Amino acid sequence: MSLECSGSRTFRLASYTSKRLVETVEENLDCLQKILEFNKGNNLLFFRLASGLVPFASHPTNTYPWQEHFKNRFREIGDFIKENNMRVFIHPGCFTIINSIDENIFQRSVANLEYHADVLNLMGLSSEAKIQIHIGGVYKNKFESMQRFARRFLKLPFKVARRLAIENDERFFTLVDCLLISRDTGIPVIMDYFHHELNNTGEELTDVFSLVRDTWR
Repeated sequence: MSLECSGSRTFRLASYTSKRLVETVEENLDCLQKILEFNKGNNLLFFRLASGLVPFASHPTNTYPWQEHFKNRFREIGDFIKENNMRVFIHPGCFTIINSIDENIFQRSVANLEYHADVLNLMGLSSEAKIQIHIGGVYKNKFESMQRFARRFLKLPFKVARRLAIENDERFFTLVDCLLISRDTGIPVIMDYFHHELNNTGEELTDVFSLVRDTWR
């Protein structure tokens, strides 16, 4: 089951202050803790963490040392996750595009992925806690866009690369496309059934399921 903290709060950049940031992150982490406790009580052991736990975390304007300030709180939450055998992942938004033809977008995407990796690392979670992303855009040449993704993957910081997993989408990149990229990079593939129903090349799910499973070995 995949849920996000509906109480997660973010603010416009214009009203951004260190004091407000601390208050917001505290509230977001408290909200996350309550959701995890609810999940434990209802045997919901698979959960998608919200990306906005730390607003503007990868933006240059955020110079607050949030990693140091909240490291104990993150570790407490991570300990709760591990003690209760929960499986969590995190899914950056659609503006995180590894294969963008714009180098600036790629660099901002890397910064955002580093933030997501920092959250999982601060929780003390193993590399089984994944950062789930889509391949990105086609940019008029799907094959080249897939190759660019694979090349860019080699440039990612280790803390990001070790956690990355790719998911098929409903418009551009199928499960087969993801499997081809996985073959060249070793990235595990996450299968979205509903996306597959909308976007495939005629293969039956049973034909590719075992191949997807094998990317996790």
